[in-house]
Amino acid sequence: MTEQEYFNLSNNDLYEFILYYGTRHVGILVKRESNNYYIVPPNKIKAFNDGFPLNEIGKKVQLSSIVSHSIYKLGRQPSHASTLLFTKQTKVKKLIILGAGASFDFSYDPAIVNSPNRPPLANNLFSDNHLRILNKYPGAFHLSTEILLSNDIEHYFQSQWNKIENTTNTILFENLVNTQFYLHELFEHISNSNFNNRRNNYSFLAKQAHEYSLSTGEHIAIVSFNYDTLIEEALVNQARYHFNSLNDYIDYENKHILLFKPHGSWNWVKRFKSDITNPHTRNRILGVSDFAKEIYQKRMYHHQLTELLEDNISIYNKPNNVLPGQIYKEFSHLPQLLIPYKEKDEYIMPEGHENYMNYFLRDIEDILIVGWKGAEIKFQELLKNKLNNKKISVNIVNNDSGDSIVDLFKTISPSTTYYNHKTFSDYIKNLNDPKNHSHFFSIK
Repeated sequence: MTEQEYFNLSNNDLYEFILYYGTRHVGILVKRESNNYYIVPPNKIKAFNDGFPLNEIGKKVQLSSIVSHSIYKLGRQPSHASTLLFTKQTKVKKLIILGAGASFDFSYDPAIVNSPNRPPLANNLFSDNHLRILNKYPGAFHLSTEILLSNDIEHYFQSQWNKIENTTNTILFENLVNTQFYLHELFEHISNSNFNNRRNNYSFLAKQAHEYSLSTGEHIAIVSFNYDTLIEEALVNQARYHFNSLNDYIDYENKHILLFKPHGSWNWVKRFKSDITNPHTRNRILGVSDFAKEIYQKRMYHHQLTELLEDNISIYNKPNNVLPGQIYKEFSHLPQLLIPYKEKDEYIMPEGHENYMNYFLRDIEDILIVGWKGAEIKFQELLKNKLNNKKISVNIVNNDSGDSIVDLFKTISPSTTYYNHKTFSDYIKNLNDPKNHSHFFSIK
């Protein structure tokens, strides 16, 4: 949406806004100083008129994230509608934040450290280590020529998105969509290649979290910005959890460890409502890359693609022994993971997940940060809103971004206490030390 389109909105109507990646929100769009925009839902409009703070009742958005809007007819339930229904009072005091550095250092096995299957940091997403997969995705391959010359991949992708907004460049948009499919397969491969690794820091972290929750009865929230499913595997092995549906991530009644993935996951997809492939090539679609090429060749723009997708995210299960002619249906999906942009910081997780995350973060007292640079502006603002001036302790496990995390929390609360640790592997070894009685999982 442009600034002019915003000014053309009627003050007397509700609108259904479709955001980047197809998320839908119903309400009114309100502008505040510094070009901050909020979508206020119908049930919060009275509170808005009564002067309640917008950051508490509205969803903050960027105009560029709104790809289409239409007048909403009263009485029709919005497709995203969800409510928080708690059957028991639940508080979360401990929060674990996982960034790319956590997965990069997930194993202390020398064979993994030196392996091409080691989970990459952002600037290595398109390295020659992954050329076998990259060659399957022409759009991602073409972008990689420039990406290899860039020192900041997030800045690069942001500049590409800005070009799309300014020029309606469908070819460039299809390159980015093709890149989603590339990352989808890349992190499926990385997750499966590191399956059941014994020298696994995630596994020990999940074990500690599970034992703490059993001892105290408390819930723990994990926020992971990683596409891989290494933390899910650790929770499956150590806590006997399962992740067969999106609800399994936030099932607070049956699980004490809740997992939120704001930027999506390689195994999250939205299915297409109808066949969009060419009938003449349909029987030749034998995998994700074949379907991705079909999408790539269609030159569809964002709103066209979004309108063909189902509203709900589902878990992707790779099919086995699918009959010819049926295979293409199994791959007819769009991966739900957010390409790393510099400024375009959206959540791609279901809105119900976002609502639960917003609710549970209000009682946080202790935070463990592993390999997170703190660059996600939207999540920064959530922390500031929920933890403002609270007395909290922060364990920082990161060899490179410790100072930036401290700077961030100085803006959140001057009462923050900091504990610094060099690497994920060093931190886990310290947790495993029987003489260490004071750490993140200590029972107070």
